[in-house]
Amino acid sequence: FEGLILFLILFAMMHSDKIRNRPGTVAGAFLFLYGGFRFCIEFFREPDVQLGFIFEQVTMGQILCIPMMIAGLVVIGWAKRCASLKT
Repeated sequence: FEGLILFLILFAMMHSDKIRNRPGTVAGAFLFLYGGFRFCIEFFREPDVQLGFIFEQVTMGQILCIPMMIAGLVVIGWAKRCASLKT
């Protein structure tokens, strides 16, 4: 699921001159979207037997997706800031 949808979104982003000319934006979008898709998919996956649920309905996979999504937002913010400094 996340492979095909993510590819189509990133492919569309790469064909936008505004986005493509900001180094780091597509990489940050990849991190954020991949983490977001994985977070959602984890609701339908069976949790690891040795770990189970960490909090109520939250698995370790979902917890590990959160830093990835935050890193993606940081990279997008950095790319946006660098682009604004160039102009």
